[in-house]
Amino acid sequence: MQAGLTVSGGTLLIDGADSLRIGNMRLTSGGLESILSSQDIQIGNPGDTGYLSTARGIKFPDGTTQQTATLRGERGPAGATGPQGEVGPAGGFGGSGAFFEPDSQLNRRPGDVNYVVLNKSISENGVRVTGERMSRITFAKPGTYNISFSLQMDNIDGATDGVVNIWLTQNDRDVSDSNTQLLLPRRSKGAYVAAWNFFVTTRDDDEYAELAWASAEPGVKILGLADEQTTYGPAIPSAIVTVNQVGQ
Repeated sequence: MQAGLTVSGGTLLIDGADSLRIGNMRLTSGGLESILSSQDIQIGNPGDTGYLSTARGIKFPDGTTQQTATLRGERGPAGATGPQGEVGPAGGFGGSGAFFEPDSQLNRRPGDVNYVVLNKSISENGVRVTGERMSRITFAKPGTYNISFSLQMDNIDGATDGVVNIWLTQNDRDVSDSNTQLLLPRRSKGAYVAAWNFFVTTRDDDEYAELAWASAEPGVKILGLADEQTTYGPAIPSAIVTVNQVGQ
């Protein structure tokens, strides 16, 4: 079989052949192919600095085309939600609480230790009042806390002058050097306010502190007044306590 070669306008024409084979590579009217299915088709040589340019893009066997270097498939469905992790420790100095007791607190057994009762809560954020007698200021997390309190002490019914001691306990133990002594005159015409603060540091969850008081005079009490008993303003609680975390 013969083929004719002609040149037309600078183009080599091969008449009588539908492909041109060089080694295992074959140039056909449909494109460049290898006669060996396992052989790669190489364009250019390693180390070349030129680029392969296409007119429109690259077409793949599944019919998809790529016209840019960024190729993104369709977004798949969201996977199942994983299990929730453990709750982390509380951040910052967020623990706080505010409490009060509206009713008077009596010295029912003179000489015995009493604990300041706080039946009403204004706010609780990691600090709450617990215990059978509602006197334990309980801290959910370890830290350093400032306990500020105000007690309206009274001896209006007392037959003699009354001495009252007020101190702090932590986890049922007296806190060293926390005691203060007040003298309340008998049948005084006004209440005496005991107001100061303590710092408490805890190391475990749910530790607690209590305000303790004692007097040998039966007339001594922490006085609470209802709305109708005050000359001016609203009711006067017998005890007010606020707690704020100041350190970890």
